[in-house]
Amino acid sequence: MLRLLWTATLAALGVAAAYWMLEPAEFSPGETVAAIRRRPMTRPGDDTAPAIEQIASQILSPAELGAALRQARPAPPQSEAEQARSAEALRGRLRVDVDPGDSAGPWTITLRATTDGDAARMAAIVNALAERYCQESQATAVAREEHAYRSAQKAAEQARKAAEQARQELDRRLDRSLRLAESSRAPQVAAARPRPGPAATEAEESAPRVEALRQLAELEAGRELLLERLLPAHPDVQAIEAEIEAARAQLGQLQPPAPERAGHAAAEAGAEQEADDSLKQEVAQAAAAVAEQRRLLAQAEQHARQLDATERQMAERLLLYARDRVAHVSSPASVAPLRSQPGQGMRLAALSVALLAGWLARRTRPRRPAAFHDLRELAAATGVPIVGVLSAEGQGLKAATRTPQPAAA
Repeated sequence: MLRLLWTATLAALGVAAAYWMLEPAEFSPGETVAAIRRRPMTRPGDDTAPAIEQIASQILSPAELGAALRQARPAPPQSEAEQARSAEALRGRLRVDVDPGDSAGPWTITLRATTDGDAARMAAIVNALAERYCQESQATAVAREEHAYRSAQKAAEQARKAAEQARQELDRRLDRSLRLAESSRAPQVAAARPRPGPAATEAEESAPRVEALRQLAELEAGRELLLERLLPAHPDVQAIEAEIEAARAQLGQLQPPAPERAGHAAAEAGAEQEADDSLKQEVAQAAAAVAEQRRLLAQAEQHARQLDATERQMAERLLLYARDRVAHVSSPASVAPLRSQPGQGMRLAALSVALLAGWLARRTRPRRPAAFHDLRELAAATGVPIVGVLSAEGQGLKAATRTPQPAAA
């Protein structure tokens, strides 16, 4: 049993020393990786190459590399040339891969850095770069959306002011048209009447008919103006229609001018017709101006409604970007625990310890007796029962037990 125990001990020590010496190096060059998830930077169907190049150039810019170096390992102040050299050396060990995936889903940005015995430091640098990119992306997106919201808010306010001005202009033109329809055309009619003289009596006699014609013309002009805004069945239109019928009935009751006064009546009729034509022309122009202003007001109000909807949409986007993250580190870079590769001295030391242990075990193990004086000793040494032994002289098989010899005389 002791022999088996010492043999197993020596074998275990030898195997451990051989494994330690033949184990491959753990500090071979590798890489550390961090992953970022961010919102898409392009719309479905757009070319993603410019956006991918922008992401890589932003992460690997000298300013970002220098800030990541300072954040990962604070160092004494360096000159600009030293900082540029450090950033350039770090840039050569970094790589940025961008996977847009499908156009509607989030993008995956992978930061890879080669490690050569400094995995912990490179992992810290990669994590610092990833965190800085997420923070700057969030700040940039919020600033962009806030600017878009301010622009939409300003445009909507200007559109509302323009609509209000168009509404005020329409009211002003409507008031002018109503005043024009209701104003008296007496000065023009008076200018067209004959001057005082022999025919003054004739003019005075025809004055009621001229006045009735003037009132009829004004009523008809007012009806045309109301029809621009109202339907024929409206009570205001029906009321002015009744007044027109009454004026025509009153005009029919007036006596026409006498034959001898036909010349004066013709002159008065011509003046009245001229005044009526002038009034109708002004009313038509006012109605056309009102219709045009209504069209402009409708356009201004529609534009204001569109800009109000855009303003609300920009406000919702700003709230969304301020509340949710644009990009986040989904998988930070980590360092796996590594066993250092033993050096040449450690290998020699391990081999020496194994040899010394084997020598000590060989020296301290129990020695077997050179000869057995009893069959029981032989059975104990071999571990099997001994029936008998064959002597060297060929005397046959001896008994398993030795008979005691008589003492010599």
